[in-house]
Order: sequence, then C-alpha cells, then structure tokens
Amino acid sequence: MTRFCDKPKDWMDLPRKELDEATQHVIEDFHSRQASGETEEEAFQSLFGKEQPGRVRCYERSITQSNLRRHAEVAAIK
Repeated sequence: MTRFCDKPKDWMDLPRKELDEATQHVIEDFHSRQASGETEEEAFQSLFGKEQPGRVRCYERSITQSNLRRHAEVAAIK
C-alpha cells in the first residue's frame, strides 16, 4: 500500500476537491485499520511513515518539540 505522504504529487498542489477526496480516503483507511485491531499509533504510522527525530508531525518544518513546550509555558504564564 502506498502511504499518503508517498503519493507522487505534493498534497499542497492538489485541487481542493481532489485533496478532500484523498483526505477522506486516508481517514477511511485509518478507521479500517483501527477496526482490524491496529492501535491508533500503528495505524497512523502505517499511513504516514515513521516519526523523524526532532520533527513534530502536522506542523511546519521549523517547529520542534521544544518550541511547542516553550509556547505552552508562555501561554500558562499569561
């Protein structure tokens, strides 16, 4: 199976309707994997690949875990 992030086109370049269909397909695949007994983490990893050291998924490249922690600490102080 091809992972979502291995698709030949960059998802940012897809027209909205095509992107919505691709997203819906991934969501359905995720739910079917969970129904077959995979944990959420296993299902997510099988669709999007392994975690990369120093990176945070679903954020831009410059965001790190320490940036998120620092932001949470500042928000808690305010």
